[in-house]
Amino acid sequence: YDIIVFDTAPTGHTLKLLQLPQALQAGIDKLESWQGKAWDVYQGFMAASGIQKGSIDPREVKQTVASKLKAYKASIERLGNMLRHPQQTCFVIVCIAEYLSVSESRRLLAELQEKRVSASHLIVNQLVSECAPSAHMPKVEARN
Repeated sequence: YDIIVFDTAPTGHTLKLLQLPQALQAGIDKLESWQGKAWDVYQGFMAASGIQKGSIDPREVKQTVASKLKAYKASIERLGNMLRHPQQTCFVIVCIAEYLSVSESRRLLAELQEKRVSASHLIVNQLVSECAPSAHMPKVEARN
């Protein structure tokens, strides 16, 4: 695809989405640190279940899991880099002209800057202009 658009929910959900690469990295790091203990448990389970040695090579399984974790970690790192790359990611903040919405947008902009994610535009919805009258609103005449 040339363009992928994420139309995110309110600010809190968007910030959680932006934190996802870091959270996944931390989880994978934790899994890698537990790997030795997990294999001890795995081998104990295999022995207790009566599965014959040689039918499954635990070193091969361990190596496969380690390589998959490494590949997954690399793809998450690419995602994080893509979010911070201004030519690949363009973040457009949308709000309405009310105090709470503007405050949330300011908070979002600060978080984006902290995470080094480029925010290119701010769109303010629900504004009415005299030059674009609505059928539901009376026309306002300009007076000097």
